[in-house]
Amino acid sequence: MSDPHPASFFQRTGRRTRLSALFAGLALLAAACGSGTGTPGFTFVLASAAPSSSPTATSSASPSAAASGSTVSLSLKEYSITPAAVTLRAGTPVTFVARNDGTISHALVISGNGVNLTTKDLAFAPGTSESISATLGAGTYMFICPVDGHGAQGMKGTITVTP
Repeated sequence: MSDPHPASFFQRTGRRTRLSALFAGLALLAAACGSGTGTPGFTFVLASAAPSSSPTATSSASPSAAASGSTVSLSLKEYSITPAAVTLRAGTPVTFVARNDGTISHALVISGNGVNLTTKDLAFAPGTSESISATLGAGTYMFICPVDGHGAQGMKGTITVTP
């Protein structure tokens, strides 16, 4: 004997297949949204939202010198940040000017010793600059481009702050 309703079996199977494909697609989409632009190990906090306790930090969209401090210019391009090592004295106000000399979007994050600072935009266009102003305590800090895994491709460096 044959199944009296073969069409209903195929309709249900087709419906299950479509639902399975839909859920698989949603799972892939969720996985893709959870990776790519983030950088593991970093918490992104706008510098203007940083606590007012030491170290102090502010952020601006255009380069400006820190009052009675210094300016460190960083060139960001595929896939390096120059200079890759910066040495400062503790307690000195400094403005890091991140200049996008590349052909794609970049950004700058400074992290270490409980400090997490970022440029105003987490991806700014080629030919533009953004800055981070801070007074850092003694220690070692890392800077990185958080865009699309650029840090893992070499867009990183260190800041050594001496007492």
